[in-house]
Amino acid sequence: MTTKKSSSGSSKMSPSESLLKYIRRNTKRIFTSDQKVLIIMEGER
Repeated sequence: MTTKKSSSGSSKMSPSESLLKYIRRNTKRIFTSDQKVLIIMEGER
């Protein structure tokens, strides 16, 4: 991955904004292989 220019501008954000971005970045959903199969099967219906 490449770094973005906006990462250097994060110091200009308020602490609450940077905390929210950090939380959103680190709360991605992780699907098990069984869940992935069910999602694909539902999409084919």
